[in-house]
Amino acid sequence: MGQPVQRQALPRLHRAQLQRQNPLPPRIAGRKGLRPHPYQGCLPPRRHIRAGTGKPPPRPPAKGALTSAGQPPHFLESLILKVEIYTLKSCDTCRKAAKFLRENDIPFEEIPIRENPPSAADLRQALAATGEIRKLFNTSGQDYRSLNMKERLPTLSEKEAIALLSSNGNLIKRPFLVSGETALTGFDPGAWKQALAI
Repeated sequence: MGQPVQRQALPRLHRAQLQRQNPLPPRIAGRKGLRPHPYQGCLPPRRHIRAGTGKPPPRPPAKGALTSAGQPPHFLESLILKVEIYTLKSCDTCRKAAKFLRENDIPFEEIPIRENPPSAADLRQALAATGEIRKLFNTSGQDYRSLNMKERLPTLSEKEAIALLSSNGNLIKRPFLVSGETALTGFDPGAWKQALAI
């Protein structure tokens, strides 16, 4: 027979120490003579598990990814520039501009220029791009001729001309594009591609 195995004596631990090292599960805790388990009646101590499902919450979409609806995540919505074009239904150039945006998959909002002319701030942006106030006017329009703008325009200050344009959409050269800090008047495919980074 072999030699008897000598067992190492284990240190005697206090009952409270044993409970801290090996806490009882909730189904055992609460029995007669046992102290209730601290998690009894509570959710499991795993914060990432949703109540009633046992599954972790869905992860947010990766940066630049599209949602199931094909739309960008909410945190990218603020980065997408809003494109507005002021048009007239009877204007052929305006229809060409709208077709250009659709063909290049550029979402836009079409605004009737006669009923809702561009703001003075947008007109000043367009003036900064053109460099000449006369280029903002629809010189072939009926209102331009009836108001005798050819003679009046040189006598107007920049502020007066902007105020006149913002109050009468028929005087503005169409279409009028607004995107972020950019404003363009008239339809030039090359200029629009550059402004919209197409």
